[in-house]
Amino acid sequence: MERTMGEVAKRRLDESIRLARGTIEGHALASYERLLAAVWSRSDLLSRRYRCGPAVNVALVALAMKSACFLRDPESFVPSGASPHEVLASLAEHLLADFPMPKPMTSAWVEGELGESLPSHEWYVRLGRGESVRRIGIPLTLTRAMAHLFTQAPRHLTVIEALRWAEVTALGGTDALVAAVLASRLGRSLEHGELLRPLLELFVRLEVDPEHVGPIVDYVRAIKLEWREGFRDDGSFGPLPPPEPELDLRGRTLASLLRRVDAWHLALGRAPLADTTWRPSRYAPLRVEERRPLPRRDEHDNAHARGDDEPRHELRIFTITEVLSSYELAREGREMRHCVATYVGECVAGRASIWSLRMESKEGMRRLLTIEIDPRAGRMRQARRKCNARAGEKERALVTEWAAREGVVIPARAVL
Repeated sequence: MERTMGEVAKRRLDESIRLARGTIEGHALASYERLLAAVWSRSDLLSRRYRCGPAVNVALVALAMKSACFLRDPESFVPSGASPHEVLASLAEHLLADFPMPKPMTSAWVEGELGESLPSHEWYVRLGRGESVRRIGIPLTLTRAMAHLFTQAPRHLTVIEALRWAEVTALGGTDALVAAVLASRLGRSLEHGELLRPLLELFVRLEVDPEHVGPIVDYVRAIKLEWREGFRDDGSFGPLPPPEPELDLRGRTLASLLRRVDAWHLALGRAPLADTTWRPSRYAPLRVEERRPLPRRDEHDNAHARGDDEPRHELRIFTITEVLSSYELAREGREMRHCVATYVGECVAGRASIWSLRMESKEGMRRLLTIEIDPRAGRMRQARRKCNARAGEKERALVTEWAAREGVVIPARAVL
């Protein structure tokens, strides 16, 4: 039996290394072995005390796959910095950069799956050679101001989040608006960047409440940009084009836009769906029983007349359960009046994990909160009540307890 967190960390790292050796081959595998030896001998990145070994190993594999671009040998690496992030940053810069790198660029190496090649890896190599961030192939047109702000983005952001942070900040967005944009789907994809820039400008111009940002983003993407699977007019099932590809956001008021978002949410709950299921994530559900005291019976109550003065209690059972089918996802969205039904594709691909916080009592079951997790990064993206309202105190406490138990990070922008 594993008795300590250190033993668990070692087991997970050993398994990650075994998988890595079976995932890559040839020159990349040889480079990986050299990197592994250098990191073991020259740093504490893979030590038990940090317990970040599997994530570091993902980075080592990704770096090894770019070994043809190495500027220096792994064996001459001299680590700098106190934290694992700083040490990993110094390793990546040693191997691939002639110039200081924006701090969020380090996250490029720990994103994705083991052995996955990401566009951000090539962006890192080109930045490291001294190319401008505006010329390295990022699918987003950056102004000079945005490019400058990107170099100053906070370290804890991912590469895509840092680009969005620079974009919205340069447009004049407040810190609250920036956080809301990063918590939305715009915080994890640069797709349709030019078509969505007017939406960001609208958010700034109308000073949109951050609570409305996520629902509006999902609505505009679904209505204007994204193809989806569904039933056609002839009864067949297959790809459907976006309903309003020519949707123009110019001149719209916030009230009119929110009315359309509400109507869309209602329509989502009624739309027919194919029966799609997906594999559960690595997280375990939560079940908490709570006995809440009820007021004493008054003096006219028959039980009180019999001398029954014992306090009464109401049993409430709180659960956090993963949603694993398109039907249940649609039902969650219909009852909570939000757009979680559009997340089927991301759930199937393992890019999102949706959970439902519910309460059962003698009155029946009530849905309290819908939670979205990024299973690859182990981070919570958002947690919302009905109609995308913020979580209450009790709900925040339960979700925080569950996240701590499962090792899920809750960033400030998760609007919990």
